[in-house]
Amino acid sequence: MSFDNLFKKLKNKMNFNNYTIKSQETIQQAQQLVQELSHGQIENEHIFKSIISVDENVLPFLLKKLNVNIQVLQQILDKQIQSFRKVSNAQMSLSRETLKTLNEASIIAKKMKDEYVSIEHLILSIFQSKSPISKILKDQGVTEKELKLAIQELRKGGTVTSQSAEETYNSLNKYANNLNELAKLDPKKKIEGLRDETKIKLIKQAKLQIEGEEKGYPIFEIKEENLILNKGFNLLPKPSECDLFFDLEGVQDYVFPGKLEYLFGVYYEENGEKIFKPFWAHNKKEEKQSLINFFAFTKAHFKKYPKAKIYHYA
Repeated sequence: MSFDNLFKKLKNKMNFNNYTIKSQETIQQAQQLVQELSHGQIENEHIFKSIISVDENVLPFLLKKLNVNIQVLQQILDKQIQSFRKVSNAQMSLSRETLKTLNEASIIAKKMKDEYVSIEHLILSIFQSKSPISKILKDQGVTEKELKLAIQELRKGGTVTSQSAEETYNSLNKYANNLNELAKLDPKKKIEGLRDETKIKLIKQAKLQIEGEEKGYPIFEIKEENLILNKGFNLLPKPSECDLFFDLEGVQDYVFPGKLEYLFGVYYEENGEKIFKPFWAHNKKEEKQSLINFFAFTKAHFKKYPKAKIYHYA
């Protein structure tokens, strides 16, 4: 099947009129890539590689936010694509997993109350799939929770209401690069893809930051309603003696085969002294011992301070 005929067939079958321009360009690019490589079927890996090619706003922001090395990711992805079997004179088609992914992207868009399927819907659907690219992303440390949070931050409260939505995500950049311009922005000025509530918050934050810079100390505004609402920090228990604040750091397969949790770190205050206690590991054997030592420490600590709690932000 020719490139043009396949796209027309897909457009009718998948209702691509409900896709943003960038999403449509992604599918077209994926088809062209499959044709060039003689792979026969469009896989999620082809689509993801095409997103990298056509998208300048969404994926670069998400990968940076998720601390994913784009060069390493591309190398692994290219290697995976090269492993696909070449076929001769085969009709180009969508693989079963890719068809499922595109259908799921439409469902995700509806759940997010979006009018069009955009790049981030494709990315999220690919991540939730059983394709190799999903595992590759997870091996790079990406989690579904962090991916969704990064998408929320990218959108700044906006929704997909036009086929050029991806171009509007950075609509505040010209103001964000200059706090004075952002602070002077008319709250009534409409910015496509950005909710008025979010815009007003950003303008207020800019004004507070400028005031702080002028006065030489941080300026903040306490929202009285936040002091009584049953959410956020108000749900945390009251501080106890010697509470522990815990975090851990690890590296992925491309750095250390099989991954490695190389640091368990604990911060606490005891007898007026601020203490940071690290548990280091340089190999798998030390990683196991670090975990044993960490549990031994916390067991002894909670025996000494039974009301203490341990906190971890994830």
